[in-house]
Amino acid sequence: MDFLSEYIRGLFTLSGLVGVIALIVALASFQQNVPKKMVIYQLIANSLFVVHFFMLGAKVGAAINLMSAVRSLIYAQTDKKWAGHPAWTVVFVVISILIAVFLWEGWLSLLPVLGALCYTLSFRMKTSKMVRLVSLPSSPCWIVYNAIKGSIPGIITELYVIISILVGMLRFDRKKYKERA
Repeated sequence: MDFLSEYIRGLFTLSGLVGVIALIVALASFQQNVPKKMVIYQLIANSLFVVHFFMLGAKVGAAINLMSAVRSLIYAQTDKKWAGHPAWTVVFVVISILIAVFLWEGWLSLLPVLGALCYTLSFRMKTSKMVRLVSLPSSPCWIVYNAIKGSIPGIITELYVIISILVGMLRFDRKKYKERA
């Protein structure tokens, strides 16, 4: 029980407050109907999570969120040809791996890196179904990392992401599967 009360007390710290604001912005991003707005909200949420994880002493989580914020900033430039170039996928994969190498915190470092790799690769998928499928493994990685690092807002964000992806799969992907059967 001390473990849970410590988590709850963590919400009332400055890092907890920043994390809650990041959580709210992240949840709001999924309610945007314009892709560019969604990416901008994600940029803000990632930037806030950088601060949140830095304050928790979670170097890899902070660095991966910084990389994700830059990725969102680039992908928000949908009207510019250079922003859609496939080379960005390679750049973000390499940066993710370098973060793990240079900020190594043991096996735990691999979880946010694997999560970031899933998201980075999902952005290159051609169908919504594949985006959901490829990005889904990211959240369990982040949930474990968040739990160990003490980020309740991070856990809640990832649970919401899992639920959103599963609802999308049920609403859209299962329907298409039934139509083909």
